[in-house]
Amino acid sequence: SLAVCDALQERLSLDSDQLRKVVVRFPAVICLSFGSNISPSIAALQERLSLSEEQLRKVVIAHPSILSLSFESNVVPKLNFLQEELGLSGDALRDLVVKKSNLLTYSIEKRYMPRLKACRSMGVQDALVLSRITQSNERFYESIGAPLPSAMLS
Repeated sequence: SLAVCDALQERLSLDSDQLRKVVVRFPAVICLSFGSNISPSIAALQERLSLSEEQLRKVVIAHPSILSLSFESNVVPKLNFLQEELGLSGDALRDLVVKKSNLLTYSIEKRYMPRLKACRSMGVQDALVLSRITQSNERFYESIGAPLPSAMLS
């Protein structure tokens, strides 16, 4: 709705082009409740990662679908996983999410865990899970010299 767009624009200090990018990239944003969904998610993400207003704006513009994710049941486990499994400091995690906000859109169980396990079994750097996150499963496993897990074969 127009009210959601106005509230989002005001909260993140978006100019009209930035707001347009958010809506074009994630049209369903207009169906979310600003008060119940968007505002609490933005506040929690900003607090958890110590994001500046500019960093928060960059994350939302890059991947506005993050606004639809449940912070407690979806985003927090991913942030904790990335931080704990990859040994990232709070600052490193923040910088990573600002640079690659799409990391918050992948599944721990279907994307991160299997790939991390493969990296460790092949003796390659855990960081490849992040740098190659957008690669297809076939390409990722081939790139680290690992067989594609049988569960992923079609």
